Amino acid sequence: MTPDVYFSHHKEEQSNKISYGVLIVLVALLSGYYVQYLSDTIYGVIISYLMLLAVVISSFKGLDSAVKIYLLFSLITPQFSRTFVEQVVNSNNQEVGSFYSFHSVQLWGLGLSVVAIIYIGLIALCKLFYTHAKLQRTNVSSYFISLYVVCGFLLLATIISTAIGKVPDMRNIISDARLFIVWTIGALVANLIYKDKNIIVKIYDILFFSICVVGVRTLYFLLNDYVTGTPNLEYATQAYVAYPLMFVFAMATRNKLKRAVLTGLSLLAAISMKREDIAFVFICIMLLLFLILLFRNNILRTNAIIALVMLILIAFLFVFTLSVYSPQSFDFLLYKFDFFSKLITGSEQSSGSVLVRLYEIRNIIGASINYIYPIFVGFGFGGYFDFSLTGFPINLGISDYSFNEILQNKFVRPHSFTNYIFLKGGLIFLIYYLGVILLFMNQSYKMMKKTLIIGTIYSKEFKVYLFCFLYAVFCVNMFWQPMHIFLFAFLLNLLLLKNIKRN
Repeated sequence: MTPDVYFSHHKEEQSNKISYGVLIVLVALLSGYYVQYLSDTIYGVIISYLMLLAVVISSFKGLDSAVKIYLLFSLITPQFSRTFVEQVVNSNNQEVGSFYSFHSVQLWGLGLSVVAIIYIGLIALCKLFYTHAKLQRTNVSSYFISLYVVCGFLLLATIISTAIGKVPDMRNIISDARLFIVWTIGALVANLIYKDKNIIVKIYDILFFSICVVGVRTLYFLLNDYVTGTPNLEYATQAYVAYPLMFVFAMATRNKLKRAVLTGLSLLAAISMKREDIAFVFICIMLLLFLILLFRNNILRTNAIIALVMLILIAFLFVFTLSVYSPQSFDFLLYKFDFFSKLITGSEQSSGSVLVRLYEIRNIIGASINYIYPIFVGFGFGGYFDFSLTGFPINLGISDYSFNEILQNKFVRPHSFTNYIFLKGGLIFLIYYLGVILLFMNQSYKMMKKTLIIGTIYSKEFKVYLFCFLYAVFCVNMFWQPMHIFLFAFLLNLLLLKNIKRN
């Protein structure tokens, strides 16, 4: 390569990077303006339907294009308004205003994001029958068989519950069944596109772009709140994807400046005051230490140490900035961390949200023991519980349960994954649920190990597998988020298929 050709290529590459950065900022500002000012108007509805239309149009190009566009819109679109908590407090937990997004706007009783998944599933089925494609056997067939065996147990539990007078509502049955429907669609799509040599790179690129957009948008929200004098605790972030990517960027980015920028952006994209998210981050740190011991890779170990130090510094800087910028947010963060100190010391918990979860599991277990069969198979699809054993832990409102649940005294959506899974499918479903998550982690570990034999930790393939390994932790709480249900099943089956191919 001559010097002129080299410099021309380098200049073109720099120009592409600048254009890519400008695109990220532009999308971040547009989505930020939409979330802040348009999502509670008719324009929010129109934009949401345009997103669905974009998924449909992209499917004409290919199934993988539809999946990429769907993931992009799902990741950059929040489920709740930034003022959700404020509205709950001001209304004494009785009502919230309208919020129109890709997740909340409904068509035929389903959120548009769920409609998009079903559409992608129909396209996948058509492709399966039209091309006479065959589903891979071994691990993948075992996935499908075990999935429908567990589904069969839940159907049995539903029949028994109906027979003894605990008749579930059909709408709740369909809502609970979507977990299995979306898992099936995610697995089917993975089976149809896994042969694409660039599929792993495409996944990384869409995750990278989406989280950078959300990170820059968080900066926009912070600046907007500061200028308008209305600091807000909610930043419309995407913690389940951004936190794992934060560790990926911190450990597997070669350029130090780029590493610091991407880690900071992903932290901004992950800001969450939820206790379970904070707990998941600590679990991820322990898993990374576990990986360091297993891999015995000097570059990985060095980068991991640098990453942990950098994350501590960035987190400290963030907390310090928060204390200056928004003392209210800082106090709320301390309140959330106070839960863990009380948990470690054994002090009495006073948080209403913690009490609700504890009372939920006590009543669910109590009802299961009373009827016996739910211990093993749960109450089935649409299964519900009440607080007859303990009474209500607090004055319940719409931030705790839906209006219909409170009105009918039939609660179908417990807050934590253990409560939800045990209520619907008992020990069988709970063991299966945790089992597939551990399988996801195991397949991710195997692919990381194989990638390091022929590549480095800086490859996009290794980054995706490391992301999957850490993302599995957050998937423990995926049961009520269709996008994560789909992404989990898609990535799990993709890893199963890639492992078969490598072997």
